[in-house]
Amino acid sequence: MKSYEAMFILRSDIDKDKTKLLLSQINDLFTKNKATLVSSSVWAESRKLIFKIKKQDTGTYFLVNFKSDAAAISKIYRDSSLNDNILRLMITRLEKEK
Repeated sequence: MKSYEAMFILRSDIDKDKTKLLLSQINDLFTKNKATLVSSSVWAESRKLIFKIKKQDTGTYFLVNFKSDAAAISKIYRDSSLNDNILRLMITRLEKEK
């Protein structure tokens, strides 16, 4: 299993209860695809975007560190694209620690 980092940009115009539910759904997305969560946290709330994404000019950034096989990455992208409250997702592989 390799280490990865995922950065989600979420809609910031939804209320706090729906945001908590969305964050829970994102965490469940990783466990559903057999990934091991290392950490997850809100990185920034209501941050101005450089350009509009899906007609939104602000977003909430949610950072997730996890371990997984490479095959699960495409499934995570696919499943997250089905949720309209997720504006963007970027997953990067972390380098090995020395």
